[in-house]
Amino acid sequence: MPVGTSCALDGDCERDAGGVCLDAFEGFPDGYCSRACERAEDCPLGSRCSDVAGVGSYCLEECSGPSDCRPGYTCSEGGFFEFPTCQPG
Repeated sequence: MPVGTSCALDGDCERDAGGVCLDAFEGFPDGYCSRACERAEDCPLGSRCSDVAGVGSYCLEECSGPSDCRPGYTCSEGGFFEFPTCQPG
């Protein structure tokens, strides 16, 4: 499943590409498919490497407005590159 999709387990995400499921304990209600990153090139198209407070650096879904994000998430700026991404909101 692509970055930003809801998940319950790492296996719900693109495991062969290093996909992980960030869960509610990490601040992501209903789970959030992602992958660890160190730089922009580590993330798939449509996502960006962002500093997730207390968790590490992960790919977050890019957005240009609230309607780009799934329910319970909002489009806001922050992270390494100061670009808008879908984050819990």
